[in-house]
Amino acid sequence: MRRNPVEQLKQMERTLLALCALGGAIALCAGLLRGEGAARLVGPLLCLGAVASPAGLRAVCALLLRRMGQPGGLYAAVTRMQRTACVRTIRLNDLSEITDGRFEAEAVGAPFAQEDERALRRQSAWMLLCTACALCSSGPHAQYARAHGYDADKLQRQFPVRALHTDEEDVTEGCFRDGSGERAFCSGPMQRVIERCALLWAEGPRPLTQAEREVLQGVARDAMRRGLRVEAYAMRSADTWAFLGYVALSPVPRPGAAERVQALRLRGVRTMLPADADAQARLLARKVGVACGPGRPVARKPVEGTADLGGAQALFSREHGLEGALAAIETARGRLARLVEAARSAESAAILLNVVCTSARLAGYPAWPFVPAAAAIYACVYLYYARQIR
Repeated sequence: MRRNPVEQLKQMERTLLALCALGGAIALCAGLLRGEGAARLVGPLLCLGAVASPAGLRAVCALLLRRMGQPGGLYAAVTRMQRTACVRTIRLNDLSEITDGRFEAEAVGAPFAQEDERALRRQSAWMLLCTACALCSSGPHAQYARAHGYDADKLQRQFPVRALHTDEEDVTEGCFRDGSGERAFCSGPMQRVIERCALLWAEGPRPLTQAEREVLQGVARDAMRRGLRVEAYAMRSADTWAFLGYVALSPVPRPGAAERVQALRLRGVRTMLPADADAQARLLARKVGVACGPGRPVARKPVEGTADLGGAQALFSREHGLEGALAAIETARGRLARLVEAARSAESAAILLNVVCTSARLAGYPAWPFVPAAAAIYACVYLYYARQIR
């Protein structure tokens, strides 16, 4: 089983401690056999400890972590980086990272006749529908009307508003002056608007049958199940309301959201919504490739959308979003790889210095020249890997 970086560093330290102790014991025995005094043995042993113990490895790692901007001790900093590098699932708490609240018209029509938008445009109901969109709605519904030449500002000058209010069922009713008379429209959730309509507007008003009413209610339920946002419109005719049609809106992903989700997936990171996400959120998630629901269990605890990994080490933030999460994961993985490589190089240097210094003591040579040589070697290791850190 592959060890994580913390375990690898601890294993390197244990190996160097064991080799340093073995080399020190050999050097001590050689000095005693040559009859050297205790005072003369202390210096070489200290030199051996300085060049061959885990001190050099720790110094190299600590300096590299400082260059990375990682605060705290060696193992604490590596553990923080490891948490980011091991992220396998990012659970979004909301949709702000994959949409900016825009919608586009996906279906427009009078569903009782199953007519498409092109066929509907030839009917007077569609012209009245666009007028109602422009006068009673805002946002994407008004934009749909504007796209076909029905500008709300122009229409409001043509049909000045006399009264406009929204009730507790989220249905907006508006009364507008039309020459010497007046014209009234209403808009709102299709189920609520249908309940108020007794007429259906085709080429003119006619009674709305129960079968047509059930079809419209079915369309509303199907749209809600699919995650569409449906707004229905009606116009007052005599003393009742005549149904004009509906506009079904679909959420639009934020530009580049699908690419960022795909980039995370290619790096083994899954992005998913909470299990209790609504139908609209699931529809949007499918468009950009975000998983919905709990899915398969993951070995590691998912990182929430606003998870903090310690102040400035936040993996996911409002400012940087999914792109920031991807950059944080990539950076952590790359830096951990560089750190482990540097530690292995420092370990190899320490082992070599251990062997050479111990051999020199066996031959009776002094050990102090190896101290500046070791410092130079560790400095070269640090400088080499420091240049690779982003």
